[in-house]
Formats: sequence, C-alpha cells, structure tokens
Amino acid sequence: MSKKNSIIILIIIFLLASFFRFYNLERIPPGLYPDEAANGNNALEALKTGNFKVFYQDNNGREGLFINLISYSIKYLGLKPISIRIISAIIGSLTIFGIYLLTKTLFLNECLSLLSSFFLAISFWHINFSRIGFRGILVPFFLTFSFYFLWQGLKKNDFFKITIAGFIFSLGFYSYIAYRFAVLLLVLVFLVDLLKRQKSQKNNLFWQKWFFLFLVIFIFSLPLLNYFYHHPEDFASRTKQVSVFSDKHPFLSFLKSLTTSLLMFNFKGDGNWRHNLAGQPELFFFQGFLFLLGIFLTLKKIKRPEMVFILSWLIIMILPAALTKEGLPHALRSIGAIPSVYILVALGGEFLLQESKKFLSPKKRNIFFASLLLFLTLISFYRYFFVWANKQEVKEAFNLNYLLEGQHLNSLPKEIPKYVICWAKGVPFQERGEKRFLPMNCQTIMFISNTFLPEGRKEKNVYYLLPEETKNIFKKEKKVIISIR
Repeated sequence: MSKKNSIIILIIIFLLASFFRFYNLERIPPGLYPDEAANGNNALEALKTGNFKVFYQDNNGREGLFINLISYSIKYLGLKPISIRIISAIIGSLTIFGIYLLTKTLFLNECLSLLSSFFLAISFWHINFSRIGFRGILVPFFLTFSFYFLWQGLKKNDFFKITIAGFIFSLGFYSYIAYRFAVLLLVLVFLVDLLKRQKSQKNNLFWQKWFFLFLVIFIFSLPLLNYFYHHPEDFASRTKQVSVFSDKHPFLSFLKSLTTSLLMFNFKGDGNWRHNLAGQPELFFFQGFLFLLGIFLTLKKIKRPEMVFILSWLIIMILPAALTKEGLPHALRSIGAIPSVYILVALGGEFLLQESKKFLSPKKRNIFFASLLLFLTLISFYRYFFVWANKQEVKEAFNLNYLLEGQHLNSLPKEIPKYVICWAKGVPFQERGEKRFLPMNCQTIMFISNTFLPEGRKEKNVYYLLPEETKNIFKKEKKVIISIR
C-alpha cells in the first residue's frame, strides 16, 4: 500500500469516527444523567470561581481533568448537555489516531494499523462513551498516546519523546481511577526492555531513559500526589465500597468477577443501558470472532515483546472491573482495555485478509473486504442510532424526565417561588452555600436551570428542599412545586 493511499484511508477512518461521535450529539443520548450533570456543575463552579481543582470531592470523588476541560466548553456553548459531552466526542475521535500510531509502532504493519483504527472507529463500546459526559473516555486516549511515544522513545533513544510519554502518562492519573492500573503495564514494559537489554548486552542508555521517564511522571503527578497526601481518605473512597476485598470470600468473589468480565466481549455484556445495548456482548459477533482469533495468534507468538504487551494490556486493564463486585460486567470500569481489544480484533482481521490471498484474486478480495467493512459500519450505525438511541430504557437511564423538568423551570417567571423537592436517596452532593447535602438526582435540574450556585438560585427564585423540609411551602399563595424522584 502506498503512503498516499494509507493517508487517504486514515483520513476517511477519522472522518467516519468523528461522524459517529458528533452526529446528532445535541439529542443523543437523550436526557442528562445526574453524574454527567454533576461534572457540569463542578465545571461551572470552577469557571465562576477560577478554582480549578485536581480532585473534586463530590459524588464519591472524581479526578479533575475532565471537569476542568468541560468548563471551557460550557463557557462557549452554555448550560446544555452537549457542552459536557462534546469534550468526550473530541477525545474519542482523537483516540483513533492514537491507536493507529501505537499499532504501527508496535507491529510495523500499515494494514494492521488501519484495521485497528477502523474497528475502534465503529466500536459501539467506544462510540457510546465518546458521547457521554463521563471522564473514563480519557483513559484509552492517554494510554494509546503515552505508550506510542514511550515505545518510540525507547527504540530510538529519543529523550524528547520519552518526556512527552511521561507527561501524557502522568495526565492519565487526573482522568479516572481505573487508569491507576496502567502503572502495572508501565512496569511490564520496563521489564521487557530490561530483558531485551540483558540479551543484547549493549549500552543503550537503558537506566538513563527509565530514570528520566519516571522523573517526568513524578513531577507532573505531584499536584495530585500532594492532594492525596493531605486527603488520604479520598484516594480509594469509592474503591473500598465496591471492592471484592470487602466480600466475605474475596478470592471467590474475584474469580467470579474476572470470569464475568472476560465473558463480556463475546457472550454477555454490560446490562446497564447507559453503557451498552443491555446484556449484548461488547463486541458484535464478527468482531468477537476476530478478537478470539487475535488472542490465538498472539499466544502463538507470545515470545515477541509486542504480543506480551498487548495481551498483558488486556488482562491488566480488565482488573478495575474484575476487582469489584458491583454491576458486573462493567463496560465503563473496563474502558482502559478498549485499545488492546481492538488491536486484537485487527490482528484477527489482518490474518484473514492475508489468508484470503491464497484463494481470491486481488480484485475479488478488495470487493469482498470493502463490502464487509461497509456492512459492519452500517450495522454499528443502526445499532447505536436506531436501536439503542430509541429505547425507552435509554431515556430512563439518562433521566430524560429530569432534563425536561429543568427546561420547564427555565420557562417559569422569575417572580414566582419555585420549590424543587428532592426525594430520591443515594450519594449525597453538598449544596453550594449551605452545610446540608442533597441527593444526586437534583444535579440535572440544577445544571440545566443554572441553579447550582447560590447566585443562580437567588436570581431565579429557586429553592431545593428535602421531603422533611416541605411543611411551610404549601401555605404560600403563589408557588410552583417540582418533585424529583
């Protein structure tokens, strides 16, 4: 394949990926889930106060990078769901380039690199999280680009690329708690490189490169490390709640979680409608077949460093889900495995392509595979935009009713008192300007109506109440009561 044709195909794949991630983003997914709205509210607060945090304690605690990024989209686009989700769409689209560059660096195979980027571009799993305001979408992005620059730097003794790798890798710690497992993958690359050095017995600046890399990672991780030093309770607050180690039989619980997580690719996937076509395998059946074929091919050549790396990536980044006992299988906690999964799918696809040369002419082979890839693209489009997006369960999962209530509140006259009663139980979220805590389900209406901050409530004459605080509101003559359950 000529370089020109390769660039053209890569551009087409990127445009396809961007289409899947931006098309009708203002309406799909429907509604706005309170976790997304909470990110938006914290971003709005940071924008108003100028206090951009490395870690936000609300909602079980969240790393701050994604929230800080969406504050800028809110600044220019306003308080809309798309303001939160457009950052995910941008990051998801750019990851297509990341997986292409990483695959090419590892395997030196143009066809394989293009296939990995294509399969990621049409992945329901990745498309879905590229259109939701969850910080987890940052994990595949940082993993692909950091390890691309790392492998490049190690091969060429390029300290500039090693610096970039360390910087990008450190940014991942500010993204999502599952990213912390990437440290194990980094240690694996270190051991592989150490073994390679011992076999070659050459002075290839091994220790200098790795010392420099770890120094860069340490320096750029210092703000978050400093925060956890002063707030150790926030380091693993959510993890403790869902960990298998809190079970009476942790080892058995782990085996069950691991088995369930591994089966999600080909048999039973995430049952949460926000994360998946509930219960469907994370991989469409043909990609699932290629994935298994890719694992088989990897095991056959397991002595090669790149094969060890990809297979280890899959296992390590499944652990954030496998070490929990809640909501399994969990596509979001497993999101770090996505690049390795689609590289394995591409390995299976590239093998079939090469084998087809034995019994198909070039023309017939090109027509067959072009038709197959087009079919897979159309199936992915249909499954996401026609099947999943129109499900009533999806509207409920994203709390479309909360979004509509927020829009209704915006339409009401300012002079009329408006009381929003928050009934639901769940994770408490501190009310700004008050010492009390409100349920998370109020976050959506707060974001849409711009009443998260005290000044917004005062301007719009809005009051958020718990059920036990509603005794006196019924005595008022003119009022509007909105009940959120």
